[in-house]
Amino acid sequence: MHKRLRSLSLGLVLGLLLQAMPAWAISLSFQPSSQTVGVGAAFDVNLVVTGLEDGINEIVGAFALDVTYNATVLQATGATYSTLLGALGTDAFPDAPVLAPGLVSLLNVSLLSDLDLASLQPDSFTLATIHFSALTPGTSLLTFAGTTELVGRNAATLEVNPLQGAVQVNAAAVPEPGTILLLGAGLGLLFSLRRRLGR
Repeated sequence: MHKRLRSLSLGLVLGLLLQAMPAWAISLSFQPSSQTVGVGAAFDVNLVVTGLEDGINEIVGAFALDVTYNATVLQATGATYSTLLGALGTDAFPDAPVLAPGLVSLLNVSLLSDLDLASLQPDSFTLATIHFSALTPGTSLLTFAGTTELVGRNAATLEVNPLQGAVQVNAAAVPEPGTILLLGAGLGLLFSLRRRLGR
């Protein structure tokens, strides 16, 4: 009897703990999650929210996000906001992106009603796109750090699972056909100079 009561109590405690844990149905990710670019390349990374309709029928009415990256490898050159929080300057009022070495801060607030946003937003969509330039060879993790806040229905803060991304920057490769052609032209020039001098 005592053993049975202890097992039942343990089961009840575990059940309550599992119920209290967030399901992390809503995720915030970088798309593409990883990519390889060459030095000097300009490229974009989308900030994507997913899982809004997975049994919770949620929306995003506002967001404040800080994205960090390795400033010795990458440089943020700008950011653009999605119109899925409403027409920019009419229904949604984003702050100008704050671009500091190693940090991009984004903020956007919608004036649309929850019902209007629900009809406008799909289960998964891009909140914003960050524009980068590759500076030097290396790897840069992309992380949501500091402020990571999404506001949903009835101005409630959403529990979000932030995922990491990565960018690999490779040194610019010397094109092989151009190298061989250059070597051939140099040898041809040497051969013709030697022939002229030999006469």
